Amino acid sequence: MRGTSRITVGYAEWALLAILWVGTALAAEPNAAVAPTAGDDAGNVLIVSRADDAESADGLTLRFALERAARDPNVNIIQFDRSVFRAQAVRIRIDRPLSYAPMTSTGGHDRVDAPTTGLTIETEPGADAVLIVRQARLTLERLTLAGGEGRALMLTDCPDVQLVECRFIHSDGAGIAAFGRGQVSLRGGELRDNHLHGIVLHGDTAASVTGTAICRNAEAGLAAFERSRATIHECMFDANGQWGILVADDGAVQVANTRVQQSGFAQIDASRRGRIKLTGCTLTQGSRFGMIAAGDAQVWMTDGSIVEHQSRGIELQDRAQAQIRSCRIERSGDFGVVLFGETAIDVQGGAIRRNHGHGLAIRDDAQADVWDCAFEGNRYSGAGAPDAGDGGRLRLRRCTFRSNRLRPVFRGPMHLDPPVPTVVRIAGDTVTVRTAPRAIVDLYADRVGEAARYLRSVTADEAGLMTLSVEAVPVGEVITAAATTPDGHTSEFNVVAGPIDRDILAALLARTGPLSDTRESLADNASIHRWRSGSQVVFDFRGACPPHVECYVQQFTADLRGLIGETIRVEARFGRGAPLPETASVVPVQYAANPVGGLRGAAGTTFTRWDHTGHLTGPIRILLTEPAAGQTTCPRVTIHEMCHALGLYHARVGLLSRMQGIPEPSPESRNDFSPTLTFYDALALQILYDRRLSGHATIADLTQLALLPKGSLGTEDTVVARKDPGADTDPSASEMGTFSSPPASRP
Repeated sequence: MRGTSRITVGYAEWALLAILWVGTALAAEPNAAVAPTAGDDAGNVLIVSRADDAESADGLTLRFALERAARDPNVNIIQFDRSVFRAQAVRIRIDRPLSYAPMTSTGGHDRVDAPTTGLTIETEPGADAVLIVRQARLTLERLTLAGGEGRALMLTDCPDVQLVECRFIHSDGAGIAAFGRGQVSLRGGELRDNHLHGIVLHGDTAASVTGTAICRNAEAGLAAFERSRATIHECMFDANGQWGILVADDGAVQVANTRVQQSGFAQIDASRRGRIKLTGCTLTQGSRFGMIAAGDAQVWMTDGSIVEHQSRGIELQDRAQAQIRSCRIERSGDFGVVLFGETAIDVQGGAIRRNHGHGLAIRDDAQADVWDCAFEGNRYSGAGAPDAGDGGRLRLRRCTFRSNRLRPVFRGPMHLDPPVPTVVRIAGDTVTVRTAPRAIVDLYADRVGEAARYLRSVTADEAGLMTLSVEAVPVGEVITAAATTPDGHTSEFNVVAGPIDRDILAALLARTGPLSDTRESLADNASIHRWRSGSQVVFDFRGACPPHVECYVQQFTADLRGLIGETIRVEARFGRGAPLPETASVVPVQYAANPVGGLRGAAGTTFTRWDHTGHLTGPIRILLTEPAAGQTTCPRVTIHEMCHALGLYHARVGLLSRMQGIPEPSPESRNDFSPTLTFYDALALQILYDRRLSGHATIADLTQLALLPKGSLGTEDTVVARKDPGADTDPSASEMGTFSSPPASRP
C-alpha cells in the first residue's frame, strides 16, 4: 500500500516563501502590475514596455505579452507603458506574424488596449499576416495593423473577437480574414487600402460591423462566402475597387443606414444563393451597377436609394429575386432596373426616375410586380417589356408616369395579350372599351395622356368590355387606361376618353390645323376623304404575313364594326380563302425591301387617291418594310397604315402620330404613337363614316352637323405632351419602325 506524506510549514517559513515568490515574480516581469485577487473582473494587467520585437529579458514586448496572456486561463489586459508609447505615431515592426492562441478553449477574454490609434503594428515584407488569432476570445482597442501578404488580421474558429477603433490597412491580401466558426465585431475604425478585400468571411463565421469606414480596398469592402453572416450598421463603403459588398455561396448580409459609393463594378453584388437585406441605405456614384444579383441570390431593400450609376441601377440575372420597398432608383446611365433570365422583382412604392434607358426593363422569362411606384423622366419608357408576352410577366398596378420620353409601358411587337384597352364604340357621352375578360383596368388622368395621376380601378365584364362617361373626364384632361389580367399581366397604356377636341379631330379628318402635318391654321374648308357608303373594302395581304400581325389586323377589323356600323364593310384577307368579289375595293398590302416601291426609309407608306367628291378611289396600296434578318415587324405600323387607307391623316397624338416624320415634329409634340386606336382615333373614324354625311364634306360641314365642336380646347397645351430634346428616337426603332411623309398623294 502506497503511503502518503504531509509537509508542515510554520509561520516563519510561510513568510520567507512569500518574500521569495514576490521577488522572483518582480524580477521576471519588471513592468507587470500585481495580479488582482480572485474574483476581480479587471483581470491581470500586462504592461508592454518595448516598441520592438526582439527577444530580451529587459522589458515585455507585445509578442511575449500575447503569448503570456494565451497561456493564462484568466482574464488578461495588455496595456502599453505610456512613457515608451507616449508619441502620437509609434510603429512596432515585426518580421513574422504575431500569434494569439489560448491553450484552452475556456480561457479568459483578453484585451489589448492601445493608448491611441497612432500605435501601428507593421510587418516586414514576406510575413503572411500581422496577427493570427486562433480559437480565442479577444478584444483589440485602438490598434493599427498594417501589411501582411495574406491579410492583416487572420481569425480562425474564434468564438468572440471585438475590434474597437482599430485600423487594418495596406495588406497585400485582406484587412481581416475570418475562417471556420466564430464571430467578430468591429466598432468604429477603418479598413482601407488593402490589396484584396477590406474584410472577408469564410466558413460559418459571423461579423458585426458598426460605424466603420471601409474604403479603397482593391476588391470588395466586405465579402461574405460559404455560410458566413454579417450585419452592418451606419458604415461608409467608399471607392472599393470592384464591390462595396459582395455576398456569394450561402452567405447572408444585413445592412442598415449605410452608404455605399464609388465601387468599380457594383455597390452590391449577390450571387449563387447569397442573401442581402438593406434598410435605409444609399448606393451611389458607381462606375457600373448599383446592385447586381445572379444565380439564386435574393435581395431585399427598404427605404433606400440607388442613384447615379454609369450603367444600371439594379440588374438581376439567372433566377435571382429582389424585393424593393419605398426606394428611389435614379439617374442610371442605362436602365434603372433590368431583369434577365427567370428573375423576379417585387416593387412597392418609391420612384424610378431620370434613368437614361427604360425605367424598368423586362427580358426573357423575367417577372416584375410593381405597385404604387412613380416612373418619371426616364429616357425611354417608364417600363419596357418587349419579351414579357413570351414567357415573362409584367404587372403594374396604380403606378404613375410623368415626363417619360416615350410611352408609360413599351411592349414588343409580339405583344397581343393582354389586349390594350381599346375604344370600340362611342355613343353620346358613353365610351365602350374592350380589353381582356375580367381584367382590372386602372384609370389615370392628366393633360397629356401619360398616366400621371391614378384615379380608380374598374373590372371588365366576362366579354372584356367596360364603359366610361366622357362627362367624368376631369376638365382639360384625358383618361388613360391599362389592363391587368387575373393572372397578373399588364397591357400597354392607351387614351380611352377625353374632351371632344376640334384640333385633334381636324388633323385626323382633314389634315388641317396646328396638330396636323402642315401645322397651319385650321381651315374650315378643308375636305375629308372617305369610302362611299356601301363600299366593301378588302385589305389583301399578299405574300407571307407574320402571325402576330394577322392577329392584330383581325382584331382591328372586328373593332371597326362598332365604330363605322354598316356604312362600309371592312375585312382583311391573308393569301387564302374565296376569290375576292368583283365589286370589292381591294387595298393590296405588301411587304417590300426598303427602299423598294417608294418606302424611302419608312416602315410603312400608304398611297391613296380620291375623286372630286372627296371619296377614296383606286388604285390604293400599302407598302410595309420587310424586317431585316433577326428582327420582327410591328403590327401597329400596319394598323397605322390601314387607318390612312380608311381616310385618316396624321395627328400629333395617338396611333396616327408620326415618328421621325417629314416635317419633323415640333419641340412641344410627343414623338410617339399608341399601340392601338385611341379615343380620338376611334371618334374620328366614327365621325368619318357617320350616316348623316353624304357627298363632298368639309370641316365646316362637320361643325354644322355638330359632329365637331365649334371651338378648340387649346390642345397644343393640354392634350399633346412636351417632347424633350432627343425624344424623336425610339429605343427599338428596328422593331417598331418609323413613318414616312404624309401618306395621301394628291390626285
